[in-house]
Amino acid sequence: MPTLLHKLPGLFWGLLFPFWLSILGIYIAGKFKRSKSTSNLIVSLLRILIPSAIALTFILVNNNGFPGVAAPAEVRQQWASKEFWNYAGVVNSIKSCQPIIKRVGSVKFVAPTQGQNDVFYDPGSSGHSGEFTLEVVGEKGIGVANFDFRIGTFVSNVRFTYQKRTEELSCAK
Repeated sequence: MPTLLHKLPGLFWGLLFPFWLSILGIYIAGKFKRSKSTSNLIVSLLRILIPSAIALTFILVNNNGFPGVAAPAEVRQQWASKEFWNYAGVVNSIKSCQPIIKRVGSVKFVAPTQGQNDVFYDPGSSGHSGEFTLEVVGEKGIGVANFDFRIGTFVSNVRFTYQKRTEELSCAK
């Protein structure tokens, strides 16, 4: 479950920063002499509310509920299962990829982590494409798998980072 701490950076840049920037703008504008006074309360409120409304709209449109990379792998895996079509297929193909199992052991969790995690759906074409960066938690260790896909979201070729070493692995059956 995402906490307020996971959302603080977004809240700061999306709401608080534009608010304080507006206040600063009003303060600086008040320091200069003008021939026509605009010290009307309504004008001052609009200078605060308009940037804040734009920022809030941006946050609401772009907030997909990702719990953040600091959230436990279990929480991130649950989020991805709800968010991405056929994510269960991705998890199953990672869990059965012998080169990955050889490095991290039996896979317990596969969860999105910092990096690209995008799926682009194109109804006019033959499917979808994207890229995943996934934390792979195994019984012997933790690695990061990164791969591109087109149409099927099953893992075949993967860039896998384990113990500070990145290598290209083939998960083809």
